[in-house]
Amino acid sequence: MKNLIVVIVLVAAAAVAYLVLAPKSAEEAAPMTETETVPAVEAVTEEVEEIVEEATETATDIAEEAADVVEEAVGTATDAATDAVEGATEAVTDAVDEAVEGATDAVNDAVEGATDAVEGATDAATDATESATETASEATEAATETVAEEATEAATEGTNSMLDLLSPEGFNYDKVVEMVDGSELDLMKKTALKTALDSAKDNPELLTQVLDQIKGALGL
Repeated sequence: MKNLIVVIVLVAAAAVAYLVLAPKSAEEAAPMTETETVPAVEAVTEEVEEIVEEATETATDIAEEAADVVEEAVGTATDAATDAVEGATEAVTDAVDEAVEGATDAVNDAVEGATDAVEGATDAATDATESATETASEATEAATETVAEEATEAATEGTNSMLDLLSPEGFNYDKVVEMVDGSELDLMKKTALKTALDSAKDNPELLTQVLDQIKGALGL
């Protein structure tokens, strides 16, 4: 813009110089009077002033138009930048929302999976505990029955063995004496029974009576 104004001023100055120098050349050919030269200079000066004024107005108009164009361009660029920022902000917001939703869904799925796994493990542990309890109960019952049966059989066998020893047919003096000594009878009773047994061991009829006394004393 400044260059344009400079060009216009230079053109005007050249025109003035031409108009001023032209009369001087004419003077050399044909001298002029002083009264004729002054009006000519004034006319040229006025013409130059008009040219400069018009050039200034033109330059001003061009500058104003250029300013308007620049302002419109800046406004358009600002609007475009604003729209771009808003679009980018919306895109980022949408991306963040989607990421948060995805993470939330993933966490919920993980929690549900863990809950199902815990429930499954709890059910399995409960079933295993119930099964183990039932098995232990059955084993305990079986062991109790076995022990009871064996104890009963042993007691029965012991009783039968004692009864055999306390019969005339299965009598064994030494074992009967051990039986009496190992019983819970008092010492006096034990001594009386052993004395009677010692007296009857060689007398079958008397032995039967003494053996019956011993069985009665032992609760057999």
